[in-house]
Amino acid sequence: MVVQPRIRRLTVTNFRGLAHTEWWPAEGMNIIIGGGDSGKSTLLHALSLLFSPTNAVQLLETDYYNRLLEPGFTIEATISLSEDIGLANFQQALWPWEWDGEKAVLPDNEREGALRDPVYIFQLIGTSDLELVWQIIQPNLEPVSLSAGLRRRVGIVRLANDDRNDRDLRLVSGSALDRLLSKGNLKSRISKEVSAADLSNALTENEQRSLETLDKSMAAAGLPSGLDIGLTGSQGLSIGALVGLLAEKTGTVLPVSSWGAGTRRMAALEIARATEASTRLTVIDEIERGLEPYRLRQLLETLSVDEQQCFVT
Repeated sequence: MVVQPRIRRLTVTNFRGLAHTEWWPAEGMNIIIGGGDSGKSTLLHALSLLFSPTNAVQLLETDYYNRLLEPGFTIEATISLSEDIGLANFQQALWPWEWDGEKAVLPDNEREGALRDPVYIFQLIGTSDLELVWQIIQPNLEPVSLSAGLRRRVGIVRLANDDRNDRDLRLVSGSALDRLLSKGNLKSRISKEVSAADLSNALTENEQRSLETLDKSMAAAGLPSGLDIGLTGSQGLSIGALVGLLAEKTGTVLPVSSWGAGTRRMAALEIARATEASTRLTVIDEIERGLEPYRLRQLLETLSVDEQQCFVT
């Protein structure tokens, strides 16, 4: 039985600089080597986009091959999933295909017993209207919605070369830290505690009078009144996303996201390793970035002995 997610086949069509690419990844570590602008990072980004834990992704014309919005782009993965993912708990019934060694095929209904090697087809379509459509292709070729909840359950840890790589160190939906800790509505409980904090004590007398004046004006206009201030999440950002991992450094507790690049990368991977084995896919772009030689050797040894499937440039 499959213990961890395993991508059997990845197909990318008309995405950025890739006109059409088919790939059959190995079970363990997959190392992509090539010259500059040969599509290494693009392939990893396509994989990360397919398993994006959120729908709030903005597309640009440059995400389409030769900037041609027609006919759009497609990213498709045939993937084996563990029963621990909990597919039966989702509203829509998801039916598996069978893997014949090269592609997904229709199950043999005449054969008795369990399916030989069940797989699912995850697909992401970038439309000509710059919109994204995530779906699962059923064996009857009917597409059903691939929810963000299921994508988060599969989970992917992405260490890119163009950001601070601290997403997995915060309670962002679908992050490694979120998958490790948020088993009992942790973010809801944190939000409740934060919302109970009395921030009005931080106001000066002038600021308090300004707020009172605004309150009277809104009440006179028939608008909500009884105003106060408190912590809220901005658009697309929950209060939980403001919570991150802390660690002690020379007697001071600091966010791990403020430490060095190499430390952040190694910490994110350790968080991912601490989650359930069934929810671990790792994508690392430019694995040597921010790592001293001894740490790079340590990381490669860890990835090589782990059972998880990972993708590295």
